[in-house]
Amino acid sequence: MVKWNTLSFLGASNLIGNPVKFISTLGSGFEEFYYEPYQGFMRGGVAAGGLGIVKGSASLVKNTFSASFSSIGKISSSLSAGMLAITGDDLYI
Repeated sequence: MVKWNTLSFLGASNLIGNPVKFISTLGSGFEEFYYEPYQGFMRGGVAAGGLGIVKGSASLVKNTFSASFSSIGKISSSLSAGMLAITGDDLYI
């Protein structure tokens, strides 16, 4: 139980960029990348399938960038807070 709680805490930690949210966002992109073309081909043939490929690819790119920049921002924020604490500048804090 303690091991699972520790892993959950680390997985949701902003200090390391919240890897659980990162993987979840990437997973959503890959899911839509797969299912949008599939649903398009099943619903309306080649034209709808082609539109599904475009929508799925756009979702994959959007979610990849979103996950990456969100994690980078959280890591940068943690580093900034750590550096602020190290400097000990009471006037700025």
